[in-house]
This record gives sequence, C-alpha cells and structure tokens, in this order.
Amino acid sequence: MRAVSLTPEQAAASSGPAAEALTRSSPLDASRARRIFGWAPASPDC
Repeated sequence: MRAVSLTPEQAAASSGPAAEALTRSSPLDASRARRIFGWAPASPDC
C-alpha cells in the first residue's frame, strides 16, 4: 500500500465523518483515561 496526500475535502469524500476526526490538529490528552480507567502507560512518549 502506498501513502497519498489528500485535501480535507477529498478525505471526507472517501472516508466520510472519520476523515474529520483523523485530520484534526487538536492535542491528545490521556488524563481522562488515567482518571477513569487507572491507565498508566508503561513506555515513554514517542
């Protein structure tokens, strides 16, 4: 499989609503998973 670049509009046309979630540039925060599930990552951040 080969990677290709798509505009947000092209991604939305081929992947639907999932494209918006995958193309957001919002930071991820695991504090809720830590609080609710007691999640503690065992390896350092990438």
